[in-house]
Amino acid sequence: MKLYKGKPIKYVIEEFARENNLKVVMHFPHSSLGVPDSFWKDVVIDQTSFTKINFLMSDLLLLELFEFWNYEKVIAPYSRLYVDVEKYWNDAEETMSKYGMGAIYTKDVYGKPLHKKSLEFVEEAKNYYEEHHRKLSAACDVDQDILILDMHSFNFEMSRFVTKKLILPEVCLGVNDDDSRSDDLIWRIKVWNKVNRAFSCRINFPYQGSILPNRKRKGQKIYSLMFEFNKKWYI
Repeated sequence: MKLYKGKPIKYVIEEFARENNLKVVMHFPHSSLGVPDSFWKDVVIDQTSFTKINFLMSDLLLLELFEFWNYEKVIAPYSRLYVDVEKYWNDAEETMSKYGMGAIYTKDVYGKPLHKKSLEFVEEAKNYYEEHHRKLSAACDVDQDILILDMHSFNFEMSRFVTKKLILPEVCLGVNDDDSRSDDLIWRIKVWNKVNRAFSCRINFPYQGSILPNRKRKGQKIYSLMFEFNKKWYI
């Protein structure tokens, strides 16, 4: 335990990656605020209202907080309100689609209409979505095992869709129930957090799981860990 005292959490990641010969890939799906001009054609709210919703629903300042983590970063260049690359494309598979918040948001976080989702836009959005996932797969397409850090933030307005509890952790660690989960890495982070008293933490609460690429090399091991930071804690 003393080994971690006073060390940044990056030390834990570096140690785990070094001991397991892993390439670390950081994924930022919701950190951008921009949208292309083509998006506005189907938007049904004014630009001022859109900007407020965009700030509320985006992972503000995460890129800046992790600017000096010198790993390859896969960053969605546009806002999640343009296309949410973390969601399942097929609405039948995406639980948030029942709220109008699937890969394409037809409603905002308050349930108000946001976008018409025309057939023309859906085609454009799908191309963007697939290109992003190709980039993630390409980042993992190396002769080496992988650790993906899936970087997010949340607030009550968003988390109320997955839990009614008002007391939420400062950090949520999301893992999958498959071989992409590393109990060793989770244990190291828990030990680091205990000795440094950095933040309150829960596993898979209020959010679950972590992204994986669409493909991987034969025999390749890919670990994935989601960090969800409570905006009340870091902003």
